[in-house]
Amino acid sequence: MAPKAWIMTHLRELVWFPASGFSEGPVAEDIYEWQAMLLGPSSSPYEGGIFFISIRFPPDYPFKPPMVSWKTPILTPTSTNPRLPSVTRHRYLEGWNDGEGTPPSAP
Repeated sequence: MAPKAWIMTHLRELVWFPASGFSEGPVAEDIYEWQAMLLGPSSSPYEGGIFFISIRFPPDYPFKPPMVSWKTPILTPTSTNPRLPSVTRHRYLEGWNDGEGTPPSAP
């Protein structure tokens, strides 16, 4: 399946099964460029916050993971750079699965 077809499949799933406190979708007409909005969880230091995330799918998706970056500055317990929380980045790359069982490549 071509990258664009994979991305369209994900978009359809997100429309059919929306998540609470989270929305995402393509930016303008570029299917490879997405923006997500995440609401801060209740009973947390982030409660009431609105956080924006940029998602860029590579041309060889799903064999390479999308690039994800925080647009809203956010700090985590182990982060020194508010735009690249190390906990999130580490877990994301370690847990990447292309659906075929192929391990992630080194960044």
